[in-house]
Amino acid sequence: MYYITSRNHSNGDMIIWRQVKRLKDFKAEDGFEYIVAKNERERRIEMGTSLPIYIGLNGKLKKCSSYALYLF
Repeated sequence: MYYITSRNHSNGDMIIWRQVKRLKDFKAEDGFEYIVAKNERERRIEMGTSLPIYIGLNGKLKKCSSYALYLF
């Protein structure tokens, strides 16, 4: 299972994740950045957590070379 959230909405105390079986099952909006967790443990964001950033291109997710780092 994969857990996906928009990068714009992941800055608060509450994050809403969408659960999909395969990355190609998720319909991404073009130009938006998403954060993807591969399992339940990665989804629990703690101090020092880094998660890969994906960008929506043609309705699909494409992995970017950047990572979202949480230092709180």
